[in-house]
Amino acid sequence: MLPESIFSEISSSSVKQLLEKNEIQYESHQMPDVIDITNCFDPENKEGQLLLDFLMHVSQFRKTAPSDLVNAVLDGIGSPDFSTKEDGKVIVYGTADTIVIKKFSGNVQK
Repeated sequence: MLPESIFSEISSSSVKQLLEKNEIQYESHQMPDVIDITNCFDPENKEGQLLLDFLMHVSQFRKTAPSDLVNAVLDGIGSPDFSTKEDGKVIVYGTADTIVIKKFSGNVQK
């Protein structure tokens, strides 16, 4: 099994909380995010392998993870809860937060 720590993340809300706590000015923008993950389901497709590595935060995920885990991940990302099937493609819709931090000089409290 893969270590739990590879799935940890820092969310935009936690970054904003830290900035606000330290009274650092910033701008936040949400942008639509559309990813075609169709190639992830083809084990021979290099682009799909790299995208799956990126999504899982693991280099060579398909080759190094147990096959039951790979299958579970593919089932999960292919499910209607995660993606949409359109014109023979598997598409993920989401949003990406962009945070622009204004110039700051001082000490940051965690």
